[in-house]
Amino acid sequence: MFRNLVVIRRELIKRGLLVLGVFVVVASLMGKPEWSLSAALGMSFSFIIFNQLMESQSVVLKQRKRQVYFIKYVFRLVIYAIPISVFFFFQSYLNFIILLLFLFSFQLLYVILELSKNFSRYKKRVNNGSIR
Repeated sequence: MFRNLVVIRRELIKRGLLVLGVFVVVASLMGKPEWSLSAALGMSFSFIIFNQLMESQSVVLKQRKRQVYFIKYVFRLVIYAIPISVFFFFQSYLNFIILLLFLFSFQLLYVILELSKNFSRYKKRVNNGSIR
């Protein structure tokens, strides 16, 4: 796996655990344990899905095996279905909205990470005078 993918994964895990920790503390202070359970379930599956996405992209870019991408895409959709089906079995213990928000949390954290990196690069280029 590429070195920068390991760095991205490490940064996202740190930020994801921070967000999850803050959310669990707030939910427990509000007396909503179903929010904490939903957030933990969504965050764990979000990590699994994002990790699988990074690996499939790496295989496509390094080995140029495009046919593998479709199979992994279908597998990723199956993984998305697992926490949603768990919700239908345990509706009284989980919150669907919180589950969906945290199910896409790693993707959102990745977009925010990339936006912040690109914005800092843009600011450096503006300060250097290469962009007017």
